[in-house]
Amino acid sequence: MAEETEKEEPPAENEPETAAQTPEAETEAESAKPKTAKRRGRLPSFAIRLPKLKLNKRWVRIGGFSILILILIGGVWFAKDHWIRWGEKIDLSRQPKRKLNQDRSIEEKLNPFFIPILVGEQQGIAVIDFSVIWDGLASVRYKKTELEIRDTLFEHMKSLAEKDENFKDQALFLEEDMARILRRALGVEDLKVKIKDIKLY
Repeated sequence: MAEETEKEEPPAENEPETAAQTPEAETEAESAKPKTAKRRGRLPSFAIRLPKLKLNKRWVRIGGFSILILILIGGVWFAKDHWIRWGEKIDLSRQPKRKLNQDRSIEEKLNPFFIPILVGEQQGIAVIDFSVIWDGLASVRYKKTELEIRDTLFEHMKSLAEKDENFKDQALFLEEDMARILRRALGVEDLKVKIKDIKLY
């Protein structure tokens, strides 16, 4: 009996388990996958947006002009006691009179005066070194109006030097005159002046 040999058929190729995916399916699959990529976040903005103000230029100009006038008036009021016209003398009676505080009196040397004088027939200069005995309050008042007071003292001594050729010998009279002017200007009754020396050049 002849043996029948069965022809072995070649194994069929394994069919893919899943059918070929269409582009639509791939898109759905990708969208279904969890998103692992992190987007760069932006910090929340805390800026406050202010509404735009519509300003009337006319009122802005009026307001600025008014502020300028107030500043000028305030400056004049603040500095009125320190301004003096050219050649004007200090008001020697404006300060209230009081007694010198003897417990706190001090002797303070002030800047010398340079008075033009005639020495014989030639023009010379008299240098007057002096100090003042006063208290702290009188010293503060003097420094506030020093230029005006020194101008008054200078003009007075200059007029005396023009009248008297022996200006150097008038130290005692100069002390009293200078003390009188300072007392009236500073409002101190018993203020004293000491002339240390008068040098002629």
